[in-house]
Amino acid sequence: MRIVVEEYVRTGNPVPSLDVSRFHALRVGPATIRNELAWLKQEGYLAQPHTSAGSIPSDRGYRYYVNSLLENVDISPEEQRLVRHMFHQVQTDLEEWMGLAALLLAQLVHNAAFVVPPKAARARLKRLHLIAVQELLALLVLIFQDGRLRRQLVALDQPMSQDQLDRLSNKLNSMCDGMTRPQIAAVPGGFSDAETKVLQTTAGLMAAEDSREYQEPKVEGLRNLLRQPEFSKGETALDVIELLENRALLKPMLSRGVDQRVQVIIGEENPEQSLQDLSVVMSGYGLPEQSSGAVGVLGPRRMSYSRTIASVRFLALLLGQLAAEMEGASNTGSAQ
Repeated sequence: MRIVVEEYVRTGNPVPSLDVSRFHALRVGPATIRNELAWLKQEGYLAQPHTSAGSIPSDRGYRYYVNSLLENVDISPEEQRLVRHMFHQVQTDLEEWMGLAALLLAQLVHNAAFVVPPKAARARLKRLHLIAVQELLALLVLIFQDGRLRRQLVALDQPMSQDQLDRLSNKLNSMCDGMTRPQIAAVPGGFSDAETKVLQTTAGLMAAEDSREYQEPKVEGLRNLLRQPEFSKGETALDVIELLENRALLKPMLSRGVDQRVQVIIGEENPEQSLQDLSVVMSGYGLPEQSSGAVGVLGPRRMSYSRTIASVRFLALLLGQLAAEMEGASNTGSAQ
């Protein structure tokens, strides 16, 4: 079973019994190998695309391989050092981290990769800024403690200069730093009309953040996926492009929750029909009670599961460490 899976992953062609006996020292005769392959087909672990073709793994076969035959490996120390070095070259910017993680993972596994930014159970305000846009219009910019950023225009009842907006921002920041939406809503009254409007807008944006099930994923590696023989045909390629361009198609999978361990979902195991021609390897990362996200790979069933699992596991570990560092920095800043 291991030989058939690994040969098919390597070549993309059905594996004949002759190749199994010729290139692998199994110390049994060709007739025994044919009988074993026939039994694996009968039990549903292998399939035969054509009568005269060799064998390919079924979803059941891949599942058995992943659960029982796959060796626990890691990416090489050189690759680990390179990835860590790349992250240390990037400033502590959440958007840059997510984009870099997706790009590096796609390069490591030669498939499509996605990274879902960490989302706190409740959004906590780090800072807000008001920027004058027009005489009666200001742009409200919220920065949350987990690095997320949201913007919304605020209509003013009377003209305010940038200096006035800065003073208003500083006043509200001194009161609301580190607060959640319910805490901001409970701040005692006595505010001006402009301050009340900014606080109400802030609370509304934070409520929208709290209601989100997950953040929009960063996706890289579409070309890697389209180079796979399984997706070389026109219609199949268009389906894959549409899948990855429509980020919402990942929502049913992510909304079920992602454990802090590597999960492998093979072909038709995925209840989302649009993903049943693919396999998904993913893991959660971060701090489940504070801020957590997900990282994963989309590829054909015929993927190198050992390489992919090792790469996803390493990126999840690294992103978890970065998320913890960011959370610690945010808490330190709040305490100060």
